[in-house]
Amino acid sequence: MVLHANFAESYHRLLNRGIAEAFHHTSEKHLSRYLVEFDRRWNTRHESDGNRNVAVLITTMGKRPTRIKTVG
Repeated sequence: MVLHANFAESYHRLLNRGIAEAFHHTSEKHLSRYLVEFDRRWNTRHESDGNRNVAVLITTMGKRPTRIKTVG
């Protein structure tokens, strides 16, 4: 695979836009989680929304939900 500067710029722009619009604030502690999320978004960008949703649901099958502590 040949990588171009355009590829890196596109990925970086998706990451920055997502953090600014979706998360509004990021912490260094959870940076790896943000990057995993945007890797999934980048790698599935050509799939339909339905296919992406099904893939996410399949990866969660058999896993227990964990409680997320909220601040406030």
